[in-house]
Amino acid sequence: MFLVALLSQCPQMYAQQAARSIFDELNYDDILEIELFTNFNSLDSLKKTNTYQGATLMYLDENGEEAKWGLKVRTRGKYRRRICETVPLKFNFSKKELEEKGLNKDDELKFVTQCMPGYEGRGYVFREYLAYQLYNILSPASFRSQLVRVRYNCTADGTRDRSWGIILEDEKTLARRLNADICEGCYSTPKERFELSCVSTASLFQYMIGNEDYSIITSKNLKLLVTKEDSVYRVAPYDFDFSGLVDASYAVPNSDYQLKSVKSRVFLGISNDKELQPTIQHFKDKKEEILAYIDNYTLLNKSERKSIKKYILSFYDSLDKGVIRPSDIKASTDR
Repeated sequence: MFLVALLSQCPQMYAQQAARSIFDELNYDDILEIELFTNFNSLDSLKKTNTYQGATLMYLDENGEEAKWGLKVRTRGKYRRRICETVPLKFNFSKKELEEKGLNKDDELKFVTQCMPGYEGRGYVFREYLAYQLYNILSPASFRSQLVRVRYNCTADGTRDRSWGIILEDEKTLARRLNADICEGCYSTPKERFELSCVSTASLFQYMIGNEDYSIITSKNLKLLVTKEDSVYRVAPYDFDFSGLVDASYAVPNSDYQLKSVKSRVFLGISNDKELQPTIQHFKDKKEEILAYIDNYTLLNKSERKSIKKYILSFYDSLDKGVIRPSDIKASTDR
């Protein structure tokens, strides 16, 4: 996993060693095989609500022994909740059981499901997981993620299905790692309150992967973090399925910017041209590491990796040509 200490990008962001979380228990260097047992028939009928129901999660731990957790699950999300064949889920563990097993009480995990069936849907999961891994390379203020192969077991009728998904660490766990608090309901935060290097890294990353489905002003698809030591604001983005890198068939271009393709790019950051230059250099410094990671990302075939590299190289070409101009930045922050 890539959690790099980028002091020039996000200074003073590490807390003391915290107790292990449930995400740490599920975080492996390889693909994790899990089984989820619940009544998927009733869960489907509840997908327009936030109602939880009982479930069981099983997998083999690092010692090869069976681990079993009782938990609650519910559907989550907005757009994907409406259009996905398998709706994204939220896992809610028992705080008491977490404490009994020596873990902290961060009890919620987001589960990104395979939205569409078959090879196409699986590819979207792999591409979105790649986006999380690439952002880990660029910033410590980033969600850790775990790719899983999941077997769904319906307790109502005994049906079973295999699929793929991504487990994201609890936002509270992220905040603990960064010695910060999650700021809920924080909108239209003044620019001077932000650690601009961190926000610029997040914004330029979104530009790199061609994602306009977020907003710093309204905290859409990102978490706003307030560090305890200096009360400065940083951001941690998530949900990249509308990006050009994922290029999902269900994604639609952002009409606010008259885009005709999800692979088009618009910079939505809050930094001016001068402020952005150190971050641009940071991305250039990480170029070879990013390209090497894509080369070695064997979850996608050679042709798919080549296509993604070409897309990322077009981003670097735009940096070399100075395409990101102050006029672009001003227009994007007037939204």
